[in-house]
This record gives sequence, structure tokens and C-alpha cells, in this order.
Amino acid sequence: LRIFIIDVSDPKDPPNPIVFINPKIIKKSGAINSYEGCLSFPNMYTNVRRYENLTVKALNQYGKPFVIEGKGGTLLTRALQHEFDHLDGILFIDHARNVMEASTLLNKHGLAPLDESKLINEDNMEAEIQSKPQTEVIEGE
Repeated sequence: LRIFIIDVSDPKDPPNPIVFINPKIIKKSGAINSYEGCLSFPNMYTNVRRYENLTVKALNQYGKPFVIEGKGGTLLTRALQHEFDHLDGILFIDHARNVMEASTLLNKHGLAPLDESKLINEDNMEAEIQSKPQTEVIEGE
């Protein structure tokens, strides 16, 4: 089984975890810059490419199928991609927009160097991100 759980509820609200069993991305479009970190890399954040819109189909904890959409580069949209990547051994730094910056950060935190062979070629997404105004940069996670 391929499983992840996310909770993108507001910290002021009660927890609302969503369980994804055997998720599949069934639709993706657009591109955004996402300033991300990961619990696997404490206190390390860098800019990565993410899809702006995403539709995921999965089973919930009771085995019932459901579909969820993330739109507009929201935290939900980015968290879905981030956690889905983990299922395939992909880390947020594999989507790094600035390889030098990511390498410097890894070195600064005493982590293994960036494996450039694992970087994901996202030239089309990068071109779309660069064509947007700077105000489109989304931070969080």
C-alpha cells in the first residue's frame, strides 16, 4: 500500500487529517514557485516548482474512493504533491529551482550533497513560472 496523511487545516481549528491510500494524480496543470521545507531537512527551505492545480484520486481509511482537487497553488495543492513525491522517493530538493542555493543549504546544514542525477527536468514549468509576475510567488509549508 502507498499511504500518506496530510492536515492542512488552520492551526486555530481542530485537526482535520486526510488519509490517502494508493493515491493517483489524475490531472495537473499550471506551474508555481513554492517555498518549501520538509521535516526530513529541519530548518531548510528553498524554492521549488509545483503544479498550480492538481486532482488526486485515492481511497480513504475506510477503503472508500474519493477525489480531491487543489487549485491556485494552495497549501493543499502543494502538500499533495510534496507527500505524493515521498511515495516515489522524491524529495522537495529534487524540484529545486536554484541548484546552487539548494547545494549551499544542504552543505550549511551538514547534509549530503545534492544528487544532480535525481533533479527533475521541469523546463516547461520553469518557463511558466518565469513568465508570471513576481507577486505570484507562493510561500509556506
